[in-house]
Amino acid sequence: MTGGDVEVKRAQIARERLDRDRHVDPQRGKPAKPGGQVQITVARDEAELEYLRSQRLMRFASASTAGKPDVAPVVFEVDGDTILTGGFDIATTVRYRNIGANPQVCAVVDDLASVDPWSPRGIKVIGTATIEDGPPPQFRITPAVIISWGVNDTTPGIPKMERRSLT
Repeated sequence: MTGGDVEVKRAQIARERLDRDRHVDPQRGKPAKPGGQVQITVARDEAELEYLRSQRLMRFASASTAGKPDVAPVVFEVDGDTILTGGFDIATTVRYRNIGANPQVCAVVDDLASVDPWSPRGIKVIGTATIEDGPPPQFRITPAVIISWGVNDTTPGIPKMERRSLT
C-alpha cells in the first residue's frame, strides 16, 4: 500500500467511525457528537451550506505560541450550523496542544469546479477555538471572518473573494 493509499484508508476509516458512532441525542433532537471530533459553528448562507455538504476534506490549521504552524487534512460532515470532524485521539495531537496555548485557528474547504477554465472555489473560516474536554474532547471554533470564493458566484474563471466579518 502506498503512502497515498494509507491516507485514503485512514480517511475512510474515520468517516466510517463517524457514521457508526452517530446517534440522536434525545434532549436536543439532533445527532449526538461522535468521539473525538472538531465542531465549527459557522454563520453561512444556503449556497455555502450546499457547497460544504458536497465536499469531503477540510484543512484545519493552528499555530503554537511561537508561531510554528500545523495544518492537517481532515474528513468532516455538516451538521446543522456546525462542521464535525472525527479524529484519532485528538487529545494527543499537535492541534490540541496548539489550541490549548494559542486559540487562533483557520479552516479551509476548497476544490476546483473546473480546470478549463480554471475555476477554484472554497470557504475559509478564521477565528478562535476552545477545547471542550469531553468526553470526548473536541474543539469549538468561533468564526471571526468567513471568506468564500466561487461558491455564491459560479461564473467560470477566477472568482471574486467575498469576505464577511462576524465580529
